[in-house]
Amino acid sequence: MGKKAKTVIRRSERWKKPILIFLIIFAIIIVTVMVSVESYTGTPGFCGTSCHIMDPAYQSWKRDKHGEESAKHTVACVQCHYAPGERKTFKAKFKGLGQLFTYMATHEKEVRKQTHIDDRSCMTAECHPRDKFFTKKIKFSKREGVIPFTHNTHYEKPINGQEMHCTSCHQKVPGSNKHFEVSKKLCFTCHFRNTKFNEDRAKCEICHLIPTKPLQKQKSEEGSSINNDDQPITHQSLAARNVSCASCHLDIVGGTDNLKPQACETCHADPEVLAKKNNLPLMHEKHVAEQKAGCFDCHVPKQHKKTNYVEAIRQNCAACHPEQHLYQAQLIEGPEREGVPKTPGLMHEVTTNCLACHVRKKDLKGTVVLQGDARTCVSCHKEGHLEMIERWKKEIAEGIKQAVALQKEAFQAIEQAQSDQLSPEVINEARALYEKGLKDLHLVQYGNGVHNKKYSLMVLNNASINFEDAIILIEDEQ
Repeated sequence: MGKKAKTVIRRSERWKKPILIFLIIFAIIIVTVMVSVESYTGTPGFCGTSCHIMDPAYQSWKRDKHGEESAKHTVACVQCHYAPGERKTFKAKFKGLGQLFTYMATHEKEVRKQTHIDDRSCMTAECHPRDKFFTKKIKFSKREGVIPFTHNTHYEKPINGQEMHCTSCHQKVPGSNKHFEVSKKLCFTCHFRNTKFNEDRAKCEICHLIPTKPLQKQKSEEGSSINNDDQPITHQSLAARNVSCASCHLDIVGGTDNLKPQACETCHADPEVLAKKNNLPLMHEKHVAEQKAGCFDCHVPKQHKKTNYVEAIRQNCAACHPEQHLYQAQLIEGPEREGVPKTPGLMHEVTTNCLACHVRKKDLKGTVVLQGDARTCVSCHKEGHLEMIERWKKEIAEGIKQAVALQKEAFQAIEQAQSDQLSPEVINEARALYEKGLKDLHLVQYGNGVHNKKYSLMVLNNASINFEDAIILIEDEQ
C-alpha cells in the first residue's frame, strides 16, 4: 500500500471518534428532548394553558375532586384519558396527533366530541379497585331515609341492552362547572323513563327506606287526646295495607318520556342510520356502551321533586282517563286488524280533524266541551248529508245490537263449558276468540262508528264471526 493511501486511512480513523461522540451526544439530546416533551405534554398544565379548546375542561378539572385545587391526590389527565399501559403505544401517539390536528384546524372554544374513558383507568389498584369499591355502600344523598348505594347493582343490571361504564353515570353534565359528576337527573332518566309509578325500577323502596313517623299531626303532638289504643297511620302501615303511593305522591315524578326533538338528526343524516333510531338496545350499544354520547344528548331529563300535589293530578288526564279518544283515532285511521283490511275514513285523506265536526258547545258538569253535530256536514257537502249521518247511525246501531247478542251468547257458552268441565284447551281457545271479538266490539261501541262507517261495519262483522266461532267450538265439544 502506498504512503499516500496510508495517510488517508489514518485521517479517516481520526475523524471516526469525534463523529461517533457527536452522534451519541446528538442522540442523547434528541431522547432528552423527546422525554421532556412527552413528560410536559402529559401534564394538566400543558392541556389547560397550551391548548385553547381544552381550557373549559382544564378549569373544571382544577375544581374537581381529582384536580389540583382539591385537598386529595391530584390525578393527571393522562391517567384517566389513557387506559393503563396505553400511553406508550402507537395507538396513543396517533390519538395525540389527532388531538393536535383538531387543535390546529379549529377556532372552537371547546371540544364537542364525547370523550372515551376506559373503565380500567378508574379501577386500578391505586384508585378504585373493583373487588373493594363495587360492593362498598355509599350514601349518595345527605337526606335521611335513603338506602345506601352500591355500584355492582347498577353495573350488572343493564337497561335495554345497555352496557354500563363508569362514564355512564360519572359524566360532564351540560351547564355544570364540574369536570364530571353523578347528576341525580341521570338517575331519574333511567329509573323513571317508560315505567309506571312505583313499579319495577321506579319502585320507591329501591332508593328510600319506608318512614316510620306517624303521618297524623295529632299523633305526634304531646298531650294528644287521641285514644292511645288507636294505631297511628304511618307509611309502613299504609304499605302493609297496599295503599298506593300515588295517592299522595304522584306529583314527585314529572316530565315527559319523550326523546329530544330531532335528537338523532343533530348528528346523523344517513336515512339508513336514522331508520334504526327506534331500536333501543342498538342505540344504547352504539352511543352509551361505546361512549359516543351523553344521556342528555338524546333524552329530556325527568324531574323528581315535590310540586303542587293538586295541580299534578289535575293536569294529568291519563291518571284517570288513560288514552283519551284512542278508539276514535283508530276508527278514523282505519288500520289493518286481524280479519279486517286497512280502511281509512273518508275524511282521512284530506286530513279533516276533530274540530271540523265537533263545534256544538255543551255544558258537561260545569265544563264546556265541543260535541259533534251532523249539521256541520252541510257546511261542506249537501243538505242530503243530514239524512246520511242518521242512516249511518242506524246501520252501526243495528250492527252493534247483533254483535252484542252474539257476545252474550258466547259468554254464556263459555260459562256453561266451565260448569260442564269441558277440555281446558277448548275453553281457552274459545275464550281467546271471545276476547278478540270483544276488542272489536268495544272499538266501535266506544269510538262511535260514524267516524268511519265502512270500517266500523267490517270490524263489527269480524267481532260477530269470532263470537260465533267460540260458540261453535264449544258446541262441537259438548
